[in-house]
Amino acid sequence: MDIDEDEDFGFSSSDEQQLVNLTSTKQSDMLKYISRTTPGARKFTPRWTRPTRSTHTLVKDALSSWVYPTNVPVRDYQRNIAERALLSNVLCALPTGLGKTMIAAVVMLNWYRWTASAKIVFMAPTRPLVTQQAEACYNLVGIPRHDTAIFVGGLASPTVRDEVWRHRRVVFATPQTVENDLKRGSLDPKDVVLVVVDEAHRATGEYAYTKVIEFITRFNCSLRVLALSATPGSSVGAVQQVISNLAISNTEIRTESSEDVVDYVQTTDVEHLPADLTGEGLELLDLYCEILAPLLKELNNMSVYHVRDPHYVSAFGLTNAFQLFMVSPAAQNYGLVNKARAVFAVLSSLAHASSLLKYHGIRPFYDYISDWHIEQTTKPGTEKPKQPGKYASMVISNSKFKQLIKRADEIVAADGFVSHEKINIVVATLVEYFERQDVAAANSKVIIFCQYRSSGAEIERVLQALPSVKAHLFFGQARSKRADGDEKAEKGGMPQKEQQRILDEFKAGTYNTLIATSIGEEGLDIGQVDMIICFDASSSPVRVLQRMGRTGRFRKGRIVAVLTERERNKWDDAMMKYAAIQAAISRESSFEFAECNRILPDDVTPELVLKQIDIPAENAAPAEVMTGTAAKRKSKKKFSMPDDVETKFTTAGKLHKRTATSDTRDQENIDPNRRKKQAMVYTSMTKFIEPDFGLLTCSQQRDLKDRYGSVYGDSFRTQAIEYDPVASVRNTGTKVGNSERTTRLADFVSSIDTATVNRVTSGAVPGPWDVRTVVIGDFAPPRQKSVNVTLDIKFDSITQDTIDSSDESMADVSDLLRYRK
Repeated sequence: MDIDEDEDFGFSSSDEQQLVNLTSTKQSDMLKYISRTTPGARKFTPRWTRPTRSTHTLVKDALSSWVYPTNVPVRDYQRNIAERALLSNVLCALPTGLGKTMIAAVVMLNWYRWTASAKIVFMAPTRPLVTQQAEACYNLVGIPRHDTAIFVGGLASPTVRDEVWRHRRVVFATPQTVENDLKRGSLDPKDVVLVVVDEAHRATGEYAYTKVIEFITRFNCSLRVLALSATPGSSVGAVQQVISNLAISNTEIRTESSEDVVDYVQTTDVEHLPADLTGEGLELLDLYCEILAPLLKELNNMSVYHVRDPHYVSAFGLTNAFQLFMVSPAAQNYGLVNKARAVFAVLSSLAHASSLLKYHGIRPFYDYISDWHIEQTTKPGTEKPKQPGKYASMVISNSKFKQLIKRADEIVAADGFVSHEKINIVVATLVEYFERQDVAAANSKVIIFCQYRSSGAEIERVLQALPSVKAHLFFGQARSKRADGDEKAEKGGMPQKEQQRILDEFKAGTYNTLIATSIGEEGLDIGQVDMIICFDASSSPVRVLQRMGRTGRFRKGRIVAVLTERERNKWDDAMMKYAAIQAAISRESSFEFAECNRILPDDVTPELVLKQIDIPAENAAPAEVMTGTAAKRKSKKKFSMPDDVETKFTTAGKLHKRTATSDTRDQENIDPNRRKKQAMVYTSMTKFIEPDFGLLTCSQQRDLKDRYGSVYGDSFRTQAIEYDPVASVRNTGTKVGNSERTTRLADFVSSIDTATVNRVTSGAVPGPWDVRTVVIGDFAPPRQKSVNVTLDIKFDSITQDTIDSSDESMADVSDLLRYRK
């Protein structure tokens, strides 16, 4: 990706100035900016490369056309996106409620028609999303039910899934299930022709989406990927991760103001209602800040955290400060590090309670502090007391802490207790809304979004007193403390069957208000919702846009954001990020895309056919998740291998014969004229090659050994010394041949005490000389000092002692024979 000096990941300085100007504009004007930067239709250029070999059997009679069902009204943007998704790996960013499910169903139908036995996989993170797509394929495009399966979690045993993968072509599953079946070999990656990824913004890091695509693309060069998301990421870098991890080659972006979408979007009014803490909440907050002050002072004195007012302490700021401290020079002081780590840990957990009080109310704050106190003073799983840490004890023993707990008990137990002013605003808004005659006649529904279950439980408790409001709490499966507002220690998550039951009753009108955590934000088909109430705000544009997309699908919608001043700033930041990301994706030059293979033959161009699809009778039944266990036998693991790879063991002799045969075949396949020309070249070259070409002479062999002869180990080396012993006379002397090295050796021996070894004569008779190797320790003299040392050097039966290393006449010998004290 090329980035100019005045650009940052595709954003020019002029674009940045436009975004800065948005801070002073109304929210309705933001969508106008997005519509100018994200046109509804632009030239489509697939990034194609030819596969080495297609792994799928194509149905030639069906390749001439692609079918778009007319069972539902045809929308131009859905048809255009589906056509492009058939030809390329596409990331489709479409606002919630505009029909991503239909696009996926059309693409799946046509690849089902075009291939004879290839597998089609749809992945979604939750069970409701999986079953929702399965029903769309059954009822909208008529994929036969008997050729499909739905896998969620571990409800079906591996043996059952093995059988399903062998005989059925279309599978709807969670990504974790697909990943496990790929690793076990139940699903052959070379059999997959299409993977549809719902909620594609999750495809970052180590999430199962990325692992599934990575696994399949290692073995399969004929794969089509369709990624669906309302907002593919909260930043440009996050969107690039999604594009890279899912092998995306093109993007299709639409917003509420895109030219080909605007006719299908209902208007949505956004209201911001300010809310602040009640007087009781402010009282508890001031008291709590006095408790945090001593710990904050400890960090200030260590110069690792520079916020001095406890009102502005946040868990996010503390985490960033600790990370910066750990990479600073001060982190070399281990005593300081241990102290800072302990203070940061306690203060971070308490800072989270402060944010609960400010933005969610007294009840979540009170529950969190009570649980924290129990964790610090009681052993896990028992009622036995334990001694808290030093800095936790500093908080617990503080008289202000005891006063805080007592005062919070009084406030929560009082009649007419309201946790936060936000709840009063929510109650007033709902009462005013449901008392309207037009709302009652239309059987209208409302969703209240909140981040924490404890906040939702408090809202549900208050709304139970309103006769016109029939509310129910809706949350995820994970375990969480006080999930239902009860004083019991723990409450498990909501099972998937319970979730589905609540959604069905909400659609049927049993409940007219759903209080949902983040699980209600992602892609659920909840039906028509006329009003959304946001009890809190997130700085993530993905979450904000998902909440807003729950309303305004079939008729005019209304969004009420009940936020504090700081939360309103988060909301505006999220809208700014959304505008910037949509503008960046629409330019495509801001990102690096992958190339995808053209799967259809080059001479095939399918033509659009609009037709009414006959829905098989078997598809009328509701979608059911595959369950059951087979006989208790362990399924054999299969390994996926690239094409033309031999997996069996073979002997070296057979491998040699096979290689020789292969070489012969290669020579036989060469063009005869080319083989004749090669023979002429070889014949002409032999004229210039001597018979002994490539062989070393004796002197070259000795030189090679002198230069490169070695033994293993860093502490030793070999040195070839050519000497010619003629005779070895015990106790009288030694005769050696005359050569340059022999002369140096004679000088060496002459310096040795004559009482030990007789002086070497220089008139020895030459004899049958050979090359001997002497191995000497390769050590540098310690501290580079000239000292007298003693060496034991043996030439046959001769021993020489006491060499003076400072003698300049022996420099050559000293270089030759390195020594150590």
